Amino acid sequence: MLPSAELLPLLDLILTLLTIHMSSTGLEQSPPFVVAPVKPIAEALDQDHEVDNTVSRGVLDLFGEIEDGGWKCDIQRVVCEVGMGLVQTLPAKGKRLDAFVSEWKTEVGEMWSDLVDIALLEVGFFPSCRIGEEVQGLGRERRSEGQEDRGHS
Repeated sequence: MLPSAELLPLLDLILTLLTIHMSSTGLEQSPPFVVAPVKPIAEALDQDHEVDNTVSRGVLDLFGEIEDGGWKCDIQRVVCEVGMGLVQTLPAKGKRLDAFVSEWKTEVGEMWSDLVDIALLEVGFFPSCRIGEEVQGLGRERRSEGQEDRGHS
């Protein structure tokens, strides 16, 4: 799978298209999900953003189930992945947690901002961080050194 930072622009597009094309929601269920038709999402990604149909369907399949022309999206997983992408692009000096959460909510959009929850990320990235503290990401220099342990910041 692509690193989260590289998936971020594609997931932003998918969230926007999902908002436009969703036919039903299960946001009150655990885990929350949204149902949308695959065809208009894949076509928009292909025609408007030059994302190959195979790639778009592969990404959709990573974040839900494709069945009978519909996509049951694990929306919380998409929102989490967007957050992980943002963590990976944090500057070396970090960012205040409240500013990070605000950026994350903006990135996923108003429709999905209520699903943003630092608990989705804290186990792997910053287990003891509190509002007002700085968030340290997985800077590119650290990833390039081949460190696999995401438990350290």
